[in-house]
Amino acid sequence: MARLLGIGWYGPWIAYAAESAPPGHTSFALGLAMAINQVAVILAPTVLGLLTDLTGGFTAPWVPLAALTAVTLLLTSRP
Repeated sequence: MARLLGIGWYGPWIAYAAESAPPGHTSFALGLAMAINQVAVILAPTVLGLLTDLTGGFTAPWVPLAALTAVTLLLTSRP
């Protein structure tokens, strides 16, 4: 845990976003990525809590989280 707090969790995905941006558009790409991230930080708990309330369990919220994780792994693991 100390290593995570010392390095920070932003590092890997911010570096990926910066490296993936076209030349001359790094700042725009990072700003857009950070804006989307902040919107997701606000919406995700609300949506997942609503799914939990509507379904009466935790299975429904975990399904979209698992699906997004799988999609992310597929997209970032391609050569």
